[in-house]
Amino acid sequence: MQKDDLLEAVYHSPSVLTHPPQNKSDETLYKLNSINEIDFTPNDYTRLNDKKEYRFAFLRYYLLILKEGLFRHNILTT
Repeated sequence: MQKDDLLEAVYHSPSVLTHPPQNKSDETLYKLNSINEIDFTPNDYTRLNDKKEYRFAFLRYYLLILKEGLFRHNILTT
């Protein structure tokens, strides 16, 4: 996607274990300067707890904003 210049922006939502929520929402998004800042180390799934209201807040994740909202069908294979 980066090679094809499809990315508009990249956002990161860290785990609440490393970045406690600043408001009532468990989701906080930080804009990254580059896709190269994505952390590819494995998430620790042992922290998940279905009894918590914000189960997936324990996992970091990324939001990729694509230019013109386009996602070509072959992007996953190239």
